[in-house]
Amino acid sequence: MTGYPTGSYLELYTSYFGWVWYNRFYEMVTALGLHLLPLLVILVKNTWEPMNTPNDKAAAVLSVNRSFLDVLAALLVMTLAFAPAITLNGSQFQYANEDGQTVTAAASGTTYGPGTGAFNDVTPPVRVPVLWYLGIQVANGINRMAAAITPSTPDLQRLSRELAALNLTDPRLRAEANDFYSQCFRPARARYQRQRPDTAQTRALLTQYGIDDTEWMGSHLFLETEGYYKACPGALDQCEGPGERARQPVAGFESAHAGTVYAGRPDCDEWWTNRDAGLKGRLLANAGFDWGTWSQLAAWVGGTDRVKAEDAAIQRVLFNAPPNYINRQARGHESGWFEYAVNYGIKDALEIVGTGLAAGTYALIMDILVDVLPMVQAVLLFGLYAVMLFAIVISGFSAYTVINLGFAIFTVLFWTTLWHLAYWLHNNLLAAMYQTENGLEAFLRGGAVGHHNDWALGIVTGLFLVGVTYLWVWVMNIARVSVLHGAEGLSSQLSGGADSAAKEGLNAVKR
Repeated sequence: MTGYPTGSYLELYTSYFGWVWYNRFYEMVTALGLHLLPLLVILVKNTWEPMNTPNDKAAAVLSVNRSFLDVLAALLVMTLAFAPAITLNGSQFQYANEDGQTVTAAASGTTYGPGTGAFNDVTPPVRVPVLWYLGIQVANGINRMAAAITPSTPDLQRLSRELAALNLTDPRLRAEANDFYSQCFRPARARYQRQRPDTAQTRALLTQYGIDDTEWMGSHLFLETEGYYKACPGALDQCEGPGERARQPVAGFESAHAGTVYAGRPDCDEWWTNRDAGLKGRLLANAGFDWGTWSQLAAWVGGTDRVKAEDAAIQRVLFNAPPNYINRQARGHESGWFEYAVNYGIKDALEIVGTGLAAGTYALIMDILVDVLPMVQAVLLFGLYAVMLFAIVISGFSAYTVINLGFAIFTVLFWTTLWHLAYWLHNNLLAAMYQTENGLEAFLRGGAVGHHNDWALGIVTGLFLVGVTYLWVWVMNIARVSVLHGAEGLSSQLSGGADSAAKEGLNAVKR
């Protein structure tokens, strides 16, 4: 027997345990004999109604005829949609994850399943009615085909969420970034703003790295121009200044300026770029920056300059945990407290509130929905599988109930395809936003230059995700009603034809 495909890790287990409960309820219902009651009701109903006719022989013929047809239909429903027939075990419930690997409920590699305490026992086999097994295979086959024909695109949505979550988690690294900001960047930037040098070198650097290069800690102009981060090797009148260095010893630079009063205090360019202890490399490591991964993304959105990409990744980390938000004491000593409060306190408060509100809206629309909707789908399927047996029995093994349940299951299963469509749309819109010469750097930098377009796109896509799901439910409901009307008309014709045949046969016997 082939496997039982599912659409998510959680659905692996909600599907399996949904059928476990179906089997338990089936055993309970059959042990109590409740499944025979609908057949008894059919016989009583089809005996009582014809008895109201004046002709006893005609009543008997109609009763037998209707009972035969209704019992036959009920037995067909019992056989195909009620009685479990196809045996499956936990290893046959399968999910093809985002990496193209197929995992099973018996070994999913998640916090669900054996050995975790959650949905732990997946060893007992379960049995699934033939009709539901075939229908679910068709629905999941459509989902797999839809995923297969969807053009391959980098998962920019997932990468964007990961970038938004980057932060300086190491308190020592955070403190060191703050020290560099105070001791290197702020003095160098203040000197640059006073002098505004207009040399061939500064023009070339600003052309290469952008006019906002001097607005962040890793400025190439400050790193490569003597007198800023780099110490002046000769007379000061030949440099922009003496150069900045750490004001106290820095871990990892014990050999810097050894034997002098500046021992252990590296120049700012060395502090930033040193291969072993440099702040840049440690910030990249904190961000988990892997050029192999990002270079593939660069082929999609544009931009192949590794240095600029690294700069953008660091800017994203610093934007998520900006040193200027935690270095308030240094700011207060640079100027009067009133000026500090007006120029920095109020401004930063507004920036934090605005950024927080926008980020919160984006997270609500996309992050929560993207995580919650598949969980809702999996839980709904669990409920449908577990309790639909009662709906079938209470309805008297009605074919109409089976049609309704089939539409409900297919509607929920097909949500997976709709979400593939939403992800594809969102990823392509994101790529379109960053299709520039330096698209990779812009995507990595993201919040450092403003996240407004990303947030707006997230809101629109989130609304599309909800809207298309609702639209699909509405369309399927219309289709369900049409099918029920057609089935009802067909049933009436068959029943009427059978009754007519029975009456003609009775008349022929009388003659």
